[in-house]
Amino acid sequence: NWLQELCEVVGRAIGHLPLSRSESDNSAEDAGPHCLPNHVLVNQYRPGEGIMPHTDGPSYNPWAAIVSLDGAAVFDFWRDHAHAASGRAPALSLLVPPRSLLVFSGQAYAGHLHGISDRRTDEVDKDVRNWSSLAQRWRDQGIGSVPLWAREQLQVAWSELGGEEADREEETDRDMDKDNSSLAVTCDCSIEEGSIPVACLRRADRISLTLRRVPPPPPARSPSPTSALRGSDAAAAPNPSPAA
Repeated sequence: NWLQELCEVVGRAIGHLPLSRSESDNSAEDAGPHCLPNHVLVNQYRPGEGIMPHTDGPSYNPWAAIVSLDGAAVFDFWRDHAHAASGRAPALSLLVPPRSLLVFSGQAYAGHLHGISDRRTDEVDKDVRNWSSLAQRWRDQGIGSVPLWAREQLQVAWSELGGEEADREEETDRDMDKDNSSLAVTCDCSIEEGSIPVACLRRADRISLTLRRVPPPPPARSPSPTSALRGSDAAAAPNPSPAA
């Protein structure tokens, strides 16, 4: 079925990570090129909803794979709980678009917290690590390469990304904003000096699939022959007779 196929695709991606044997269980599957997920958690997020900074804990192999569907969001990593509560910028922020796969392991999994802030908008700038490469790709390939989700969720000066065609798109966007003014979210989307614009991401409904692997339980330890013999001897020994 589709879920099994998804797990196999994700397993092949995880198989390329530089995982040590201590980071996977000792089954034949994990010793090979694939680390097949066997646990899938589905979450739905409404606009403005997030998930508090957390770790996934020791019940899973120390990696996680997150498939994002529907809307995009900014996904953050923090060093610890004190950092997350301090109000300072996250250690790492990533834009996770729909149909994207985010895989993290090692210290990103075990040594950092991860989560999504509760807010209706995300500021997308140079501190969002993969934003510059996305914006540059759209600029190089033309405004026609901008996917539908970005056109619907991002408030950005598209003219910064693509010339006359972008100007026409911007006029269309302004007309659409007039038609949907009651749904608009106010954002300060200034243009960063240099080349890459600062964008405002308006949150939409988002579904995430978090795929992980629960390692098999350790095999039950059988009693050693010595302890088994002692137990047998104890059962067979007669009770001592009371002293006269």
